Amino acid sequence: MKIYRTKKATRRNKLEESKDYISYSQIDKKGTKTLRKDSSIAKCTFCKVYTIKFNLFLWSFGYFILILQTSNKPICMKPIIKLKKGLNLRLIGEAPLTLKQAAPSATYALQPTDFLGIVPRLQVKENDHVKIGDTLFADKETERIKFVAPVSGTVTSIVRGERRKLLRIIITPDAEQQEKAITPLDLDKDTPETVTEKLLETGLFAFLQQRPYAITASPKDTPKAIFVSAFSKMPLAADFSFVVKGQEAAFKAGLTVLSRLAKVHLGISPDQVGQDFVPTDGVDVNVFDGPNPSGNVGVQINHISPINKGDIVWTIGAEEVIFIGRYAQTGKLDFTRRIAVAGA
Repeated sequence: MKIYRTKKATRRNKLEESKDYISYSQIDKKGTKTLRKDSSIAKCTFCKVYTIKFNLFLWSFGYFILILQTSNKPICMKPIIKLKKGLNLRLIGEAPLTLKQAAPSATYALQPTDFLGIVPRLQVKENDHVKIGDTLFADKETERIKFVAPVSGTVTSIVRGERRKLLRIIITPDAEQQEKAITPLDLDKDTPETVTEKLLETGLFAFLQQRPYAITASPKDTPKAIFVSAFSKMPLAADFSFVVKGQEAAFKAGLTVLSRLAKVHLGISPDQVGQDFVPTDGVDVNVFDGPNPSGNVGVQINHISPINKGDIVWTIGAEEVIFIGRYAQTGKLDFTRRIAVAGA
């Protein structure tokens, strides 16, 4: 082994003579590459070997701990995304985890103002009879995005505001509900374009929102991904783990339909890991831990796949995913949802 006794070596000497040695301090504070004295050079190989062995030990130990922690639950392939900034507001009046059947409402209304970015074109008149799935109004720009009746009944009132702006369509429901005949989904044969057309025809596409701007998505666009958040840290918000009970298969089916259109990212909380509604394949599952707004889909987008210039992503609520899943399973429209009645 060659030993250099000079404090510094020329660049040529280092390239030609010191290839066999790897010094852990070849770069000084000024950025000049130097070689240690003979004692340091003699020890550098020793240090390297033991550093590698120590790193292998730490890696093996960490892998062993991971196996112990996940032996009784599915392994999460991604690390938990922890958020430190935020605040949980503990308000009195949180809804108890009990499910009650609400009495049918005397009237139902659909408001175009709930769907940002569209100009509605009315498709019905007062006293018209509509079935579940009949179009009430459509987007004036594309004529493809339809907004359908959630119940069958009679259109009793069309409310307009200033400059005849359409505010709401009020329907008095029938005693026995009637459904419009619609074409069911066939995921084994349907192409992404066919799936999009069927979602447009049934009015389910209107639940998709585009980011940026949080406006109603356009069927002309191709999104980079679709994001769904399965929990909320907002005060008095409904617990989705309780809401989805008994509807896990419909939720998974809805995610499968959305995965035909683009890559789907599902955000869950640490308490939801391993629950029945969480899919095991076909969807990118990410775990978020932290205070409010960790359940906000915009925050999740920023951590998973930030929106760059020219990018478009779609988002949809977890309960609306269940609507799509019911349609995929039964070929019928069912807009029934569970809400939290909360407050002090």
